[in-house]
Amino acid sequence: MPSLKELISITEKLNSLLDQVKKSNRLELIEEVNILLNERGVILRGLDFSTLKTDPLVNQLLSDEKDIKHKMQRIFTDIKNDVRLINKKRNSGENYINPYQSLQVDGVFFDRKK
Repeated sequence: MPSLKELISITEKLNSLLDQVKKSNRLELIEEVNILLNERGVILRGLDFSTLKTDPLVNQLLSDEKDIKHKMQRIFTDIKNDVRLINKKRNSGENYINPYQSLQVDGVFFDRKK
């Protein structure tokens, strides 16, 4: 049966790994984060939390969990912004090559004289 100390150890590794994420090494570190999250999931399934409610290490674990969620949300936001920027650059390049591609002829009205 896995122990709470193993869970805290993996959580601290995960927390420190998320501090190291930069744009240049993001893909490799995300793969390592996935591995650590899978290990944490296995340990969490094996723990009995009914006996751990009074353990002071649980409070440390919960505060680390908040930090991890915040850091992962920041990384997710950075990735979304990068994807938006890439799409914007692609659209700008396409508009530069063919500037009349996006023009629509819909909505043209012709006046008739009586």
